[in-house]
Amino acid sequence: MPTRIRPNACLFFLGLMSVFAVSLSAQDPVSLTDVLPPAMEDEDDIELIDDWLEGTIVLVGTPGDDKIAIEVEDDRIRFWVNDEYVGRIRQRDLPPDPWDENTEQMQPDLTSILKIMVSGAGGNDWISLRTDQSAMQLFDRAKFILYGANGNDIITSEGVDQITFVGGAGIDNLIGDGFQSIYIGSELLISDLEVLDGVISPDGCVDHLFPGHFESTAYRKHFLRFTPVVYTNPNFKVLDKNPPKLPNVPTIVSREKGDLLTPEAMTFDSILLEHDKVHNEIGCEVYDLNFREDGSMLPPTFVQ
Repeated sequence: MPTRIRPNACLFFLGLMSVFAVSLSAQDPVSLTDVLPPAMEDEDDIELIDDWLEGTIVLVGTPGDDKIAIEVEDDRIRFWVNDEYVGRIRQRDLPPDPWDENTEQMQPDLTSILKIMVSGAGGNDWISLRTDQSAMQLFDRAKFILYGANGNDIITSEGVDQITFVGGAGIDNLIGDGFQSIYIGSELLISDLEVLDGVISPDGCVDHLFPGHFESTAYRKHFLRFTPVVYTNPNFKVLDKNPPKLPNVPTIVSREKGDLLTPEAMTFDSILLEHDKVHNEIGCEVYDLNFREDGSMLPPTFVQ
């Protein structure tokens, strides 16, 4: 398989959860799309990239609308793009099952977990991940990062744990049922490739997050305008102190003028510009992501 490594791509940080505690650096941040390999214009050129970064396999769709399907079977993981088969990951390519049969305890080696990144690139994409009934065990062996990128995307996962959903720019629907999964509707920006820092960016859209396991985490974007805003009702009214002219009633030569009512100005400390919807019937943890007016992110706030 040919090598397709973009400049600085090997510095990309895949431990996505640490990005929330980091502030923007002086360097201009770049989107996750700019870090990943470029989208293929020709669908026939799409394939799994297994030599992009050690311990990471990448699949990127086309700039247009894509349907990307991933299925976990008993001995392999298969990938399709627009109903065309593009590759597989065999069970022997995964790290060994961390379950220790002798001690009956999990002995996970977090550094050896295979990371599988799937990006829809441009367009309105549908990315679906599912397992069959006899699927192999992926817990602490493989982690999926499913990224919608630009467009109005639908990303679903059924029966797979430890999924990271990143909607990207656009109106996104993120739906899953996995244990220890993470839901992020907005765009992910990498702010410093040298030290692998990153932040979430508001995208001007309302995303819908559907976590399906109580031991998962959803990050809900709240973008406020903090500068006080003064609002005055543009409508005003003149009160006429004389009754209207009635039929067969002489006209009043001089009518007393009415009073002009000037509405009072109202001042708002902040205005909610956009926010995501978390459909949290399952009762998972939810954090609000708040932003300054310049779009930089404040520390996450736990929602009671």
